[in-house]
Amino acid sequence: MRDGSSLKTQNSRTGQAISEKDYPYSDYSTSRIEWSDEDFIFSGEHLPIEISRGCIFRCNFCANPAFKRKGELDKESKVLRYELERNYERFKTTGYMFCDDTYNDTIAKVREYHEVISKLPFNLEWTGYGRADAIKRHPEMAQLMAESGLKAMLIGIETLHPIAAKGVGKGLHPNVLKDTLYYMKDVWGDSVTITGSFIVGLPGEPEESIWETVEWLNTKGCPVDEAIFSPLNIRAPTDNENSPMSKISMDPARYGYSLISSDLGKGISSHGPAWENEFMHKARAEELARSAQQSCQDSQPIGNWAVYSRLRSLGYQEHEFKGKSSFDENFLLDAQNRKDIMMQNYYNKLME
Repeated sequence: MRDGSSLKTQNSRTGQAISEKDYPYSDYSTSRIEWSDEDFIFSGEHLPIEISRGCIFRCNFCANPAFKRKGELDKESKVLRYELERNYERFKTTGYMFCDDTYNDTIAKVREYHEVISKLPFNLEWTGYGRADAIKRHPEMAQLMAESGLKAMLIGIETLHPIAAKGVGKGLHPNVLKDTLYYMKDVWGDSVTITGSFIVGLPGEPEESIWETVEWLNTKGCPVDEAIFSPLNIRAPTDNENSPMSKISMDPARYGYSLISSDLGKGISSHGPAWENEFMHKARAEELARSAQQSCQDSQPIGNWAVYSRLRSLGYQEHEFKGKSSFDENFLLDAQNRKDIMMQNYYNKLME
């Protein structure tokens, strides 16, 4: 540290992390990232930008510790505009990965940022996270986000089983949720790629419900362009005392789970102890998630929420990858080649 002290870190599931416990910070609304020439940003490169911190929702499976009230910790409009215009002037950046747990958590925020973006001297593109139930409450959000430059969004659907949805704090009935997703696709058309995330092993959801979800996802005209299936992970209190815990992890029995062991799993998606409920155990949930994922693979698009900005940074125009499958080998080879060239150019700049 500048004062000569050692950097303090806390243990976390993914390694050592800097904690707000050691370094309190509260000026989120006015904080900004100022990229410099030493960052070697390429001309037109899409960048990450923090829009807000924390989440106003409290899903029972989620361990996000940054709970906030509506409107709290949102970036001030003038600060957001400053960052966007500065990056455009310095790097010709017109695209972003919005870092925000839920971009459309309030209609006031969506309207405010829509006004900021509409006054920019360039057309903005962005990807991010959102919720369908917020659009159900405020349908105008869909159009406002499209006009703001939305290109791809991850929607936390989690389940289409009514009992499971209610049990984890997702209040919108699955049939209403589906109708909302169809409405979103009607407004957005093919200009926005919708990715839906699903969790296997939620309380009250049997295996057959997962396969019913897969069947719907594979129907012609389904509004969800891409699906991501993950098994439910429950943390034991002794796993890491510094890591946040979900409501389910804090009291598994209340949600119908028994913890079988505290041994950490070896699989890529296996975190925390093994568990079981009335319908399945953790190993089966992992297997089912893999099977469900494979059953939806044929229609997986390339330009999803996690990849769109990266492809644009590689120099692709949107029409060059829109509609392409993630199994298009020729395109993937070309993208890898462009990535290798870009990384070599970055390395050369570092070595100058």
